[in-house]
Amino acid sequence: MHVDIVFFAILWVACAMSLTRKGSMYMRKKFDNDADAPNTESVWTQRFLFLSGIGVLLGVIAGSYTAWVIIDIELGFPVSLTPLFSTFLLDVVLCYLMVKGFDYAHDEPEEDDDEDSFLV
Repeated sequence: MHVDIVFFAILWVACAMSLTRKGSMYMRKKFDNDADAPNTESVWTQRFLFLSGIGVLLGVIAGSYTAWVIIDIELGFPVSLTPLFSTFLLDVVLCYLMVKGFDYAHDEPEEDDDEDSFLV
């Protein structure tokens, strides 16, 4: 009955786990075949994982809005698309600003204290 709550809880726990250093290394070793190979560049960079998370977030939002419209149509309720489109546009703008903020924060030279950091 509450499968959606369990699904989203598992999704957010996985997302939070992938943001920690040990969690991201686990995900990298799990899905990247070249994670242990020396002198190779992995595709699982911080930016790639962040952009993938943003894509999942926008997909969940778009899917929930689409389901909302379909349910309204099936139940015979009037569909007000203006609030949905304006809210979705606001979500897209906020995600765009998050990506710009991520890029701005990672343009600075990184320090070599990787062992002390908790988050990726």
